[in-house]
Amino acid sequence: LGIKVFGDVGVVATQSGLSMHELGGIIGGLQQIAGRSGAALAEAIGRILPAMQESAGEIMNLYQTVPQLAQNFPKVRDLLGQGDTGAVLIQLIRDFKELDATQQAHIITQLGSRREAQTLIGILRQHGVILDYIDNRTQVAGKQTEYFTKLQDTLAQRAARLAPQFQALGQE
Repeated sequence: LGIKVFGDVGVVATQSGLSMHELGGIIGGLQQIAGRSGAALAEAIGRILPAMQESAGEIMNLYQTVPQLAQNFPKVRDLLGQGDTGAVLIQLIRDFKELDATQQAHIITQLGSRREAQTLIGILRQHGVILDYIDNRTQVAGKQTEYFTKLQDTLAQRAARLAPQFQALGQE
């Protein structure tokens, strides 16, 4: 994914509580499924996230009234209250499989116009692929952090071992 994609939707995503790896997971998964450009997907996500805040009442109603989602109602209510629609979108992605076809269609209608419907359908109906991208990106990021921490420690140890030799060279 290009940096331009993140620039296009980065501000909205950040304001909505999505991290860059979550945004990258959603867009990367969608690109694999839909074959649309990252810029087009970013534009659609940039419209979906604010629409979620506007549909907060409908989303909370869904989580209150659907028995299999009820345990997540307090979390979703709090996230919406904080304006963290990115986390709500990820929760919806995780919970979408629990909804019947009518409930799925209803939430898609609530969260986007016809223009965003294809993107939203892709995000929600292909939740497994999207979650794999999000969860794997999290694991990869954790492994990269661990790798760079070890590398930094190794370099510090080597520099400490070489310091006396460099000091001796400077005295000659």
